[in-house]
Amino acid sequence: MGAGRWNAWRKSEPDVQPDLSQADLRGANLSGMDLAEAVMSLANLKKANLSGANLKASNMAGSILEDVNLAGCVMVGSNLSGARLTRTNLAGADMRRVNLSGARFGGDAILTGTDLGGANLAGAKLGGSILSGANLARSNLAGADLRNTDLSGANLSGAVTAGAHFDGADLSGTILDDLGELDDSELEDDYVEVEAEPEYVPEEDFAEPRIDDFPEELPPEPEALEPEPMPEPEPEPEPEPEPEPEPEPEPEPVAAAPVADPNAFFSYQSGEWAVFSLVINGFDDRTEEEKRNLVALLKRYNKFVVGEASDVCMSTRGDAIIGVFNEPAQSLLFAANYINVLKNINVEAFAAVHWGTATIKTDPGDGEMELVVDSISPAARLEPIGSTGEILVLEELHSRVADQSDLFDFNKVVRKWKRAGDSNDNAVDAVCYQVMPVN
Repeated sequence: MGAGRWNAWRKSEPDVQPDLSQADLRGANLSGMDLAEAVMSLANLKKANLSGANLKASNMAGSILEDVNLAGCVMVGSNLSGARLTRTNLAGADMRRVNLSGARFGGDAILTGTDLGGANLAGAKLGGSILSGANLARSNLAGADLRNTDLSGANLSGAVTAGAHFDGADLSGTILDDLGELDDSELEDDYVEVEAEPEYVPEEDFAEPRIDDFPEELPPEPEALEPEPMPEPEPEPEPEPEPEPEPEPEPEPVAAAPVADPNAFFSYQSGEWAVFSLVINGFDDRTEEEKRNLVALLKRYNKFVVGEASDVCMSTRGDAIIGVFNEPAQSLLFAANYINVLKNINVEAFAAVHWGTATIKTDPGDGEMELVVDSISPAARLEPIGSTGEILVLEELHSRVADQSDLFDFNKVVRKWKRAGDSNDNAVDAVCYQVMPVN
């Protein structure tokens, strides 16, 4: 089926979502085709031609896209997490807000002039790729491997670069305004070794000795004196034989302590999570120690309830403590318990829970996990103006737990919502659900 007939069919059946997951499409000519919102996860598209195709909001997670022509295609909002893109041509493609976390581009991928504004490239392997003139503004490059890449003329303004590696990258003409947590050592300037100038030595230090510097007559040598005879030493008594020492027991071998690999990189895991925001009035005005103590209190509660092996990944932003759970129902139950824990120490709070994408950074040394707040999808950053003790969710999260009436009661309400960090003046009314756990 050619592009014309395919696109006509898509137009006549707008509600049908093509499912091409795990399909073998090697070498297929899909140029110009409308594949918007198609499911193509784990598909094999090696050497396929997708130039000019519409792949907006498609799911291509884990797909094989090696040697593929994607030049000029539209991929806004698509999911390519974990995809293999070796030697892929993405020149001029529209890839805004694409999820490329953990994707592998190999050394010959072409992304010249590609629009990756707001894209999630956390942990992506881009070493040696060509990104000259690409737009990476506000993208998430946390933990990305950008070694030996061509970033000349690229726009990285506002990008999150925590843990990214830029060794050997060409950054000539690159816009680097407002980078997030970029270590200066990652952008070392070229240097030239300058030989040290020879140390100045005064001329008199090189003057040859003159004859008149020596004395006219040398003093006579003293007469040699015969040495007095030394008394012969008395014979020493023969030492008594010492008993042979008993052999000491060999020490038991001690296992060597594990040594952290100094070259180990942080690992990054991106995925979909239940994202909770525990909003505490005046939290942002507290001292850093007070903030740490409150987060530590909640983490201790997690381990007390779930066990030592459990550690909910948390971070802070503004007046909120933010964390992620795998299960929406679990996040709602814990949010209610967090509110009660804080109430017992006279700290008032309310909570919002969303379903969205986020990235977790793990330290290879101690295994400590940290939520990369800037990686949270925009919709999951919305905060309500709630009342103390409330738990509020929007439809996206509600649809995932609506059938669990044995655990929760839901009450449809209208609350004002705003973006995290905005003032209350910018809040707008939205229909949402008040969640009350069933006792």
